[in-house]
Amino acid sequence: MNPLQVRFAETPLDRENKLFVGMLPKTFTEQELQQMFQPFGDLKEVHIIRGTEGSPKGCAFVKFVSKDAAMMAIDNLNETIPHVNMLIAAVVLESLILAFLDW
Repeated sequence: MNPLQVRFAETPLDRENKLFVGMLPKTFTEQELQQMFQPFGDLKEVHIIRGTEGSPKGCAFVKFVSKDAAMMAIDNLNETIPHVNMLIAAVVLESLILAFLDW
């Protein structure tokens, strides 16, 4: 697995606080991406780029409310390996807890 590439997106408006995320595992969902970036600040938008057939292309855009949050995300996530198994474990654990509560 390759390290993530996280940088400001090339947009005409600096105030958008929009990041480009490259080298994203194609199995990532919007929810997992949101869980990865949410700790750095409030998100406006999370969008995984998909091909014409709907399959993920391995990159995404993440838009933060503040520029400081976007910069913190870059500082902490650029050139890192995403912890896919940890995210899957969190979802499975949440499902087990909900199933137990329904029991």
